Amino acid sequence: MKSYFCFGRNFLKYFFALVTLFGIVILLIYTDTCKDSVTEGINACTGILVPSLFPFFFLSSFIVYTDSLSVLTKPLYFAEKIFDIPRAGIGAVILSLIGGYPVGAKTVSALYRENKITYYTAKRLCYCCVGSGSGFLVTFIGEGIFLSKKFGILLLISNAVSVISVLLLSRLNSLFRKNKESSKEFKVSEKIVENNSRLNLGDAVVLATENAVKTTLSMCGIVVIFIVINNLLALIPLYNGYLALALEITGGLIKYGKGMTFETIAFITGFGGICVHFQIYGIAGKIKINKLQFVFARIVQGGISALVLHILLLLFPVTRETFSSLTSAPNGTFSGTLWGGGAIILLSIVFLITIKKQEVNLCAE
Repeated sequence: MKSYFCFGRNFLKYFFALVTLFGIVILLIYTDTCKDSVTEGINACTGILVPSLFPFFFLSSFIVYTDSLSVLTKPLYFAEKIFDIPRAGIGAVILSLIGGYPVGAKTVSALYRENKITYYTAKRLCYCCVGSGSGFLVTFIGEGIFLSKKFGILLLISNAVSVISVLLLSRLNSLFRKNKESSKEFKVSEKIVENNSRLNLGDAVVLATENAVKTTLSMCGIVVIFIVINNLLALIPLYNGYLALALEITGGLIKYGKGMTFETIAFITGFGGICVHFQIYGIAGKIKINKLQFVFARIVQGGISALVLHILLLLFPVTRETFSSLTSAPNGTFSGTLWGGGAIILLSIVFLITIKKQEVNLCAE
């Protein structure tokens, strides 16, 4: 058995070495594409992600350091029993729905670091607090891409329902896994919260700003890398818009979003994209997330989001004619093919194998 694991680790070392050499060759051959991709990634970060997410990164840390999250969630005492998590965890869920993908993980990580939730609760919340955020869904996708605030609001509702549904499903799962030891840990955590001393205002502002800057830089770096990968993969004939969205959602939506169905957009916002997954793995820090379970939870969340949006569109129709850019037939680039589907499956298998063998730590806390 030991020799098997040794072989697995050595195989990964050789595999990543070959990938690195191959990447260097590609960078040297397609220099202009790489330069343009980096510029595109930086523009996406400075124009979309940083303005919409940086304030929420700051607030998610500030509200924890000042111990004011417990005050804001005090009226939600009933939610503790429904979701089987402390009120601080309810606050993390709310912030994830308002702020965006990494904000939930950032809040959970800060709560765990400050001993306000247990490791068991923090790990569970990391699987669930993956909301797209009101600014991203309504302003960026709804008004920016599809020129319809109504569609953005429907997308926000479907995303919120999917996050809450995954949280409820995780509670059902915890009924079978939660033992006496974890229940005891939960009670100890509540005692720690009561005795935890809060920071003064000055220290809270400084620490929250430092954490927000670190998280933002890490997030932007990952987004730029994945936009470069996306644009290089776009040179392959088998590449399509679905794969672009599965890898990196922001750039993928800008380029291919208008050619997708509304339900597909709902699914991909629930899924988040592999780039978002890596951001959350890094932000989670010492909270060890099972990568396979996390990806499965995102697929479930995406499916629920698409289903809810489909029902909402039946009740509150949003016609495609509303968007002048969508009245023409979608280009063949967006259509699924056998080879395109095979490419997605192959990439997903390689992704799952590599993340299963190697822990990712992309963000210094």
